[in-house]
Amino acid sequence: MDVLFLIPNSKKINYQSLAKKYSAIETPTWGLLLAESCRAFGMQVCILDVNAENLGNDEIYSRVVSINPRILCFVVYGQNVNAGTANMQGATDLSNFLKKKKNTLLIAFIGSHVQALPYDTLKKEKSIDFVFTNEGVYALRNILNLEGLITSNLKNIKGIAFRESKNIIINPHEETVPTNKMDIDLPGYAWDLLPFNKKPFDLYRSPLWHAEYDENKRSPYASLHTSLGCQFKCSFCMINLINRNDEDKVGVASNYSQMRFWSPNFIIKQFHMLKEWG
Repeated sequence: MDVLFLIPNSKKINYQSLAKKYSAIETPTWGLLLAESCRAFGMQVCILDVNAENLGNDEIYSRVVSINPRILCFVVYGQNVNAGTANMQGATDLSNFLKKKKNTLLIAFIGSHVQALPYDTLKKEKSIDFVFTNEGVYALRNILNLEGLITSNLKNIKGIAFRESKNIIINPHEETVPTNKMDIDLPGYAWDLLPFNKKPFDLYRSPLWHAEYDENKRSPYASLHTSLGCQFKCSFCMINLINRNDEDKVGVASNYSQMRFWSPNFIIKQFHMLKEWG
């Protein structure tokens, strides 16, 4: 397995007892997009959605060891564009647990928090080997094409920050997928890799307001994007960090205002696929 995309669980930390019934369980947009992108270019990929399956640490460790990926990539986002930071606590708790159990695991993080603070994250979180400094589509593909995943090879990979001994290195940025290549380089969602109980998407549930506050309408649930980024430059919003194009220690989202779109035919195809899945 080239890469295992792990979706961490922070709902118990963020919502306590409300997590059992009321908090949404979203389909992991970026985990699905990255998995399909890698798969389309010949990589072997898998998704472990800890959030949906509500797995404990020991069970997660057992799954990871069984899958034995070259890279264990934590995907730390959320449908709320600022949720990347809210979800970091659960993610780093788990990465520390896994690293202590098996320190040969190569652990990467991708998400809005590490895009904003790559240097500080690596300085504080010793369990993380490297982070992606923007959306990571091309950087991840370039890493997986390496014959050996060792620190000396990471020096030549654009779009990541990594730890070398006691030093933290932020490499030059990698390009993001342009609009005219969105359908090609981000060619869909790996829906078939998501876990389910009795039928597809039944482990996922919408926010209450998406279901008109009717519990019976919350599941099965899926959500998709029609565009990436935003044309505006709000200082309080993290959405444009996926477009980051510099090597500063602190990324400021309002500096990277950009909006990219999939074609209408692409989105219609996704609607048809979701309908087929029920």
